[in-house]
Amino acid sequence: MRCARAEAAPQGFCTATTRDQAGLLFRELRRMIKAAPALSAFMDTGNKHLISTAITNGTIRTLSPPEVPSP
Repeated sequence: MRCARAEAAPQGFCTATTRDQAGLLFRELRRMIKAAPALSAFMDTGNKHLISTAITNGTIRTLSPPEVPSP
């Protein structure tokens, strides 16, 4: 996989209005990476909350608002 421009330590975020929604997106992304040999060869999906690649020192993580307790 090649990028048009080199970026040092790129960061990606799975964002949503709730933590559960962000988690659904993140888990699906991790599943797709594991299923694609070209991606899984250089992306580490072993961490439950972080996808990383040593080649570019890049990361993908979830980003959601803090959980608000019910009244």
